[in-house]
Amino acid sequence: MSIFRVIFGGGFADGARRLSSKEVEAMIRAKVPTDLDTKLNLADESYLALEEGRLSDLIAKTVRTPSIRYHREFPDCDDFAEIAKAQVLLGAINARLDLAPCFFVVVYECQTGKLHAANITLDASGDVCLYEPQAGEFKPLSDIEYVVRVG
Repeated sequence: MSIFRVIFGGGFADGARRLSSKEVEAMIRAKVPTDLDTKLNLADESYLALEEGRLSDLIAKTVRTPSIRYHREFPDCDDFAEIAKAQVLLGAINARLDLAPCFFVVVYECQTGKLHAANITLDASGDVCLYEPQAGEFKPLSDIEYVVRVG
C-alpha cells in the first residue's frame, strides 16, 4: 500500500467537483483581474476542484518548500511555484485521484508593479485562493494587481 494512500485515506476526493477547463477558466477570470490577452494554459479537459479542507490537506501533505534559498534568477519565485505544482500533482497521482486538482502556477503583477509567481487554486465551492509556496501560506487575492498567465 502506498504511503500516500495511508496519509490521504480512502475518501480524499469526497465532495469534489469535476470542472471542465472552460469552467475553471471562467471562475478564475471572474475572481482575478485579467483581460483577453491573459493566457490561461489549461492543458487538461477537466480538473478536480476539492473541498477547501481537503485541498488544504493535499497542499499541507505534499508541498515541501525546498531547503534552498531564494536567488534573484534561480531558484526564484517561478521555480518555487513550479515545484509546488509538481508536488501537488504527484500527491494527487499517488492518492489515485482521477483528475488533476485545480492548482496552477500564476504569474502576476503585484501592487508594487513587479512580476511575481505563486500558485492559484480553485476549490469545490468556487473560491479562488492564492498560495505562496516560498512562505507555505495562503495570501489574499488583493495582492494581485493583474494576472499575466496561469498554467
